[in-house]
Formats: sequence, structure tokens, C-alpha cells
Amino acid sequence: MHDQPKPGRRTARTAVLATLTAITLVVLAAIPAGAMTVTFIRHGESEGNVSDYISTTVPGPGLTPTGQEQALAVSDKLQGQGINPLTFDNLYVSTMIRTQQTAAPLADELGKTPVMIGRFNPLDPQSPAGIQEIYAGIFENTSQVSGIGRVVYGLMPLGWALGLRFLRIPGAEDGNEFDARVDAALEQMGEDGDVNNDGQINAAAFSHGLTIMAWTLMNVDNPNLGLFFTHSLKNTDIVVVEKNGEGGWTLKSWAGQEVGEANYLTKMLVNVRDLIVAPQTALYNMRQPVFDLDGKAIAETAAQGVRDVGDATVKFVKDSITDTLDEIRRHFVPQSPAATLTTRSTAPVEDTLTTAREARTSIAKELDAARSEFAAKRAERKAEADAKRTAQRDRIRASVNEIRDNVKQSLTDARDGISRNLDKTANSGSNGGDASARDAA
Repeated sequence: MHDQPKPGRRTARTAVLATLTAITLVVLAAIPAGAMTVTFIRHGESEGNVSDYISTTVPGPGLTPTGQEQALAVSDKLQGQGINPLTFDNLYVSTMIRTQQTAAPLADELGKTPVMIGRFNPLDPQSPAGIQEIYAGIFENTSQVSGIGRVVYGLMPLGWALGLRFLRIPGAEDGNEFDARVDAALEQMGEDGDVNNDGQINAAAFSHGLTIMAWTLMNVDNPNLGLFFTHSLKNTDIVVVEKNGEGGWTLKSWAGQEVGEANYLTKMLVNVRDLIVAPQTALYNMRQPVFDLDGKAIAETAAQGVRDVGDATVKFVKDSITDTLDEIRRHFVPQSPAATLTTRSTAPVEDTLTTAREARTSIAKELDAARSEFAAKRAERKAEADAKRTAQRDRIRASVNEIRDNVKQSLTDARDGISRNLDKTANSGSNGGDASARDAA
């Protein structure tokens, strides 16, 4: 159990929260409906942290006394970074004790019951679920300050962030499995909805350092991989991500530091990352239908995978061209009327940019036309294949009918022949009898 805040402190905190609420409601009025913000909060110091050993099994160790103090300060830390806890629709915790204990003081203050993401199975304490820590596999209980366990366990998620999601921590999950479980958790948060009716889904997720860092750098459009090394998350550090208009995620702040728009190199890295992730995701989605030996599901999943890879390829080309042209424009377009370039000197640049914009538009149109042509040809090939199958069925049916008619005619001819032979035999017997009678007479 944790100590309750003092009455005076609670009163002051309540006043601050009320002020922040009024300001936040004004800001949220301009936010489009359906927007979603997730505030990740790493747990406080745990017994596992101070043991210097990797501890990732469920339910895991609890908080130290220092960790309990850090948990009591979470509300103040959020407000210090301009985050109003009263705007949280729900509080979410992992299946591990240390996140549940960290969330408890804020939950008491807000009068909310934290929602556990995932389901803990005591018979399988290593099974990944929701937003729990990435399981260390064969490196569980090895040193977290030195040795190969620390290197492999810590750097494998960095490979995932670069798009190499097929990499697997020995004895544990790979990047596809990890991303799928966290995505499912975020989807549940979105489905729980806008409890505060303020036009925005705002969730607070108490999770774990490596889980927060890995998922964020794997999915946001403005990742800064340097943060992984220079600003590794400490206990109760906060990361805020926001769903953008394209359905992706944008990193807003990391451990109290605001994160801006991605630079050109980062944008190109994200373009390549998304391109190589698409086929890996398609193959990952094929696994269950294959295990189930479900032919229909296999065909549907394979077709969807092909479409997703095709869309990712088109998006890669478009985004790369757009990002490159934007970078050219950023460097060559004058930033203010006071620019020192003369009209004569800027004219060629403006003409070049106009040509570049026209080229980009033309390329985009050509890509759309090519995609439409491809779709038309695919439909045409499908129609031809269907026509061939229909013609083949008709030929087979005609052949079967012809064979049937021939057999029927053969049987009829055979029957008629037998009848004629019987008639001849009968007639012959009758004629023979008459002749004998004449001879006797």
C-alpha cells in the first residue's frame, strides 16, 4: 500500500488540475473527432531494476520503496510536462505487478479503476500479452549491465525499429508478434472510446521501458533512433504519441522533450522501413490460416498480402518523390520577403521548382494511370480465364453428351439386331416344319 498525499497537497493539486482542465477544454475544441492520444508511462523502480538482472516474466517483482515514491509523484510529473491527468479517459496497466502499483496512486486521485491489458496465465508466465515487457527468452535472469544477454536483448528491438521485424529474441517473440500484441492493445483502448466526451480518445498506459521505446520507434512517422541510446527511458518517464490523419502515429514528446517533424533522412528511412515491413506482415498474417489448413482463409490472406505489398510499393515511390521535392523546396525557396536574392536570381529557382512540382504531379498521375491499367488488365485476364473455363466446361459437357448419345445409340442398335435375329430364327423354324410335313405327305 502507498501513503496518501497530505490534504494541503491534494487541495493545491486539485486547483491546478481544475485550471488545466479549463485550458485543455478550449484546446480540444479545435481537435477533430476521432483523434487519439496515448500517454505511455514507464513503471517506477522495481526490485528487478535494482537486482541488475533481466526480469521479464509475469507477474514479476513489485516496486521498491523508491519506486513507490516515484508512483506518488506521477501526477505532478504529468502536470509538469503540461499533461492534464483529468483528460485521461482510462488508465491501462500491463499484466505485471510493477505497472499496477505505479498506476495505483493516480487511479485513486482520479477515481478510476485501471484496466489490465492482456490476460495473465499463471501456467504460462512468459506468454506475451498486451503492453507487458518484451520477454527476454534465454536471457532471462542474466545480467542487465554486461554480457551478451544485455546486448542481444537490448539491440534486437532496434533492428525491429529499422524494419527487420523477422528478427527473434532467442526463446521469445519476434518483431511481428510484438507489434501485433501492442497494436491490439491500442485498438482496445480506441474501442473503449471517448469517456470524457471531449472529442478525443486520451489513454494513459503504464508499461515498460523496452516495450515503450521499441513500439514507438517501430511505428511513429518521426522516429529518432538516437533517443534509444542517448535518452533511454528511466523509471516513470513519459512518452506521448498521437494518431495522425493518415492513421499512423506521430511522436509528440519523449521523456519531457518535445519531438518535432522528421528531417529528410528520417523520412526516407521511414519510407524504406514501411516498404520492407509490408511483405513481412503479409507472411506473418499467413501463419494462422496455414496452421489451420484453411484453404479459403489462405487464399484470402494471400490476396490481401499481395494488395498490401503493392500499395506499400506505390506509397514508397510517391512518398519518396514528395519528400525529396519538399526538401529541394525547403532549401531553395526564399523564407521571407527580406531574402537577399534578387528577382533575377530567384526566377530560375522558381522556374525549377514549378517544373519539379509539375513533374511530381505528372508522375503521380502516371502512377495512378499505371495502377488503373494494371487493375484493368488484371480484370481482363480474369475475364479471359473465366471465359476459357466456361468454354472448357462446355466442351467437356458436349463430349459427355456425345458419348452418352453414342452409347445409347449403340445399345439401341444392338437391341434391334438381337430382335431381328430372333425373328429370323423363329421364321426359319416355322418354314422347316412345313417342308417336313410336305415330304411326309
